[in-house]
Amino acid sequence: AVAVEEGLIVPVIRDADQLSIHGLNRAITDVANRARANKLRLDDSIIHATVVKQDEPSDDQSSIYHIFERLNTGGTLLQPQEIRACIFYGPLNDLLEILNGHLHWRAVYGPASKRLKDQELILRFLALFFDLSIYQRPINEFLNDYMGKNRHLERHDAGKIKAAFLPTISFIHDTLKDSAFRPERALNAAVYDSVMVGLATRLARGPLTDKPGFLRKYDSLLEDRAFFNACKTATSDETNVKARIDLAKAAFWGLK
Repeated sequence: AVAVEEGLIVPVIRDADQLSIHGLNRAITDVANRARANKLRLDDSIIHATVVKQDEPSDDQSSIYHIFERLNTGGTLLQPQEIRACIFYGPLNDLLEILNGHLHWRAVYGPASKRLKDQELILRFLALFFDLSIYQRPINEFLNDYMGKNRHLERHDAGKIKAAFLPTISFIHDTLKDSAFRPERALNAAVYDSVMVGLATRLARGPLTDKPGFLRKYDSLLEDRAFFNACKTATSDETNVKARIDLAKAAFWGLK
């Protein structure tokens, strides 16, 4: 061990069994001098690592997420999407970054979130649009599950995801502009997910040209007491999530 300002360092002398006494002494002196000068190479050090692998279920990394979340207790706490970006890195995460830069989305959402809140909203739309039938709370677990299972774009490829998100956010931008999803001042995630899924479901059937009709339906939806309640309280509850999205689908479905 070599004493340095930070404490003790235990350098590695490789192939020590093949060195003479004189050669071993020179190697010890050399590595000790480099340790004190903070010039040790990676090969000179012992690196301790703990490898955690999830065996079941094999198609997601939910246990890794929970371990990461538990360890994330000091300094600046990471937000859920920041953790997902670390654990589920890959084609889907790269695609979320690309979609997040789309001009119409940026105009609707506002300045980019340093904590990836905007990317999480895109993920939220995709998960509810494609997997609403299997939605279960908590929503963070639902988003983890979707991102893990579609991490490599094997369930829903980039073309299908872009076809769902881009026309929908462009239509929102053209009609509601930066007031979209804001029944009050701040963007309401529950209004966002229901309107986006409802409109995307209608657009999947074909183009929508009746923009004044859409605006009337949107305003009526915000005034609907059942929709309002599903967007204000227990917003991740299975009943409320499906109720508000069903109301949005019904509101937009008949538009031409």
